[in-house]
Amino acid sequence: MTAQADALAWVEARVAKRHAVTQLTVAKARTALREAPEEWLVLDVRQSEEFAVSHLPGAVRVDPDISIEQFKSRFADRLSERRVLLYCSVGQRSSALADRITAVVESADGLGVANLQGGIFRWQGEGGPLVNADGPTDTVHPYNWFWGQLRPGRPQQ
Repeated sequence: MTAQADALAWVEARVAKRHAVTQLTVAKARTALREAPEEWLVLDVRQSEEFAVSHLPGAVRVDPDISIEQFKSRFADRLSERRVLLYCSVGQRSSALADRITAVVESADGLGVANLQGGIFRWQGEGGPLVNADGPTDTVHPYNWFWGQLRPGRPQQ
């Protein structure tokens, strides 16, 4: 196992201890999204410049600091009978948002909230597809120098 993978696994464990949201592995998320894509609302909880570099296919960007009222206004009509999958770079921002919106999703007859374990860094490291405005890509925004070190050996923006 590489140093980056060990460090990312450590971060994933810390995120899971701090947040009550279900942490969905990349393998389980890929299967769920492939088998029933209509059941999922995939939310990218990163800044717009990160999203522009790459994101999961079909993901919708949401500001990490969105208020509950703004979230309701923007997504309430898309929550019924759907599951919400959130992700960010490593899972911290998305897990924090998941903690805040779980009650909103439940009250809108949503089917639950999950966080992508290890975020887009783990997704990329395990070969998950990524896109940007130009089509498929394998580049991920590093967030910053420190956190970017957790990305498996792929091209950095």
